[in-house]
Amino acid sequence: MVEAASLYIHIPFCKKRCYYCDFNTVAGNDGQIEAYFVALNQEIVQVAGKYASDNPIHTIYIGGGTPSHVDTALISKLMDMINENFTILPDSEISMEANPGTLSLQKLEAYRKAGINRLSLGVQSADNEELARLGRIHSFEDVIQNVSEARRAGFDNISLDLIFGLPGQTMGSWIHSLEKVTDIGLEHLSLYSLTIEEGTPFGRWVADGSMSVPDDDEMADQYASAQDWLAEHGFEQYEISNWRKKDEVRDFTSRHNCQYWLNLPYLGLGLGSHSCVGGMRLANSTSLADYIQACMVMPMGIHETFPACVEVNEIDEFTAMQETMMLGLRLIQQGVSNAEFFQRFGRKIEAVFGTEINDLIRVGLAHWMDDDRFGLTERGVLLGNQAFIKFV
Repeated sequence: MVEAASLYIHIPFCKKRCYYCDFNTVAGNDGQIEAYFVALNQEIVQVAGKYASDNPIHTIYIGGGTPSHVDTALISKLMDMINENFTILPDSEISMEANPGTLSLQKLEAYRKAGINRLSLGVQSADNEELARLGRIHSFEDVIQNVSEARRAGFDNISLDLIFGLPGQTMGSWIHSLEKVTDIGLEHLSLYSLTIEEGTPFGRWVADGSMSVPDDDEMADQYASAQDWLAEHGFEQYEISNWRKKDEVRDFTSRHNCQYWLNLPYLGLGLGSHSCVGGMRLANSTSLADYIQACMVMPMGIHETFPACVEVNEIDEFTAMQETMMLGLRLIQQGVSNAEFFQRFGRKIEAVFGTEINDLIRVGLAHWMDDDRFGLTERGVLLGNQAFIKFV
């Protein structure tokens, strides 16, 4: 069956690792960038040979790491490889992550020429003191300049990431960040709460008491204040962590991320990437050396198509139904469609999860949005994890 899929490409390299970062990134390994892209090209050919004919691509996301840290020629060649090996549908969303401090007008023009049409900037804060505490390499003045340059290069779909719950962050500084980023003129915003991870500098500093962060109640207040602020300044929330600019002509929803939330197929290539295709969930090696060797030497790993795959899990039907509910509830305007659920699984939502649905309705976390769609209430959006756990 021909089914449109999304393609994720991971570029793990960074100029510097931020103090809070626990992501699959490497810093100080620039000598391996060329070898990594050769390996990545091999993986593209291998995976496309199996999946390209049955899975035309309608969204591409180049993430990291910091893709804008590497030479633009490598990004251009990567896009050429993707276009040569996959069927890219017309009007596809093609996104790339970039960090302020690694951009220039020349780079942005090269990305646009390569076919990238959506930019996701890792800003995290509009307060320079907070940026320094995070270990970021840029200032907010860099952000303003980069957005201006991106417009000159032809980008008309730009998203920014912000983090709340930062050390030393107050409600005033949080609102000030929201004010400054909305003043720039953006199409999309993603807001995430700071997570303290073991093994990071932040994790060590919180553990030894040398750093403190806002508590859960303070972060909940920051989140609620962002909801109010953005609603008043031309944005609408469509997912728990994501807002799009209101526009009568164009929808600025992140189409790539919706692929995950709708539990639809995606292919993940590169170091540590994950895929969900053909009733399986797969994961690549997180070791840079192992990934490069596997793709170059091509010893078949535990999956015949993904050379660097180290984990395969089959997804049974009930698990797929659980994941469809848990992920779909994140889409707060859309919810989970009973008709689409029935079309996919041959059963209605309430026939499978009647007890869970009634429990969520009873405690005010979810409701029937109309005759077809089941979704979170306003209270449920604030307490989403209490709803999601019903389907784990």
